[in-house]
Amino acid sequence: MGYGRPAHAIAALAGTSGILKKTAADTWALDTTVYATSTDLGNYILTSAKNQANGVAALEGRVDE
Repeated sequence: MGYGRPAHAIAALAGTSGILKKTAADTWALDTTVYATSTDLGNYILTSAKNQANGVAALEGRVDE
């Protein structure tokens, strides 16, 4: 049993890693954009009540220029 055109198009993609994106009928591309992960976001998102309070306290007295 053959795999068909979509599988052949995917197999023909150059590159080794990325997100497979369908761009048209039987047409695929490999998206190699670097996206933020949940680990990366931990540095920017205040997740606990204590961290939120600390974040607000750190901002008190700051004036945007």
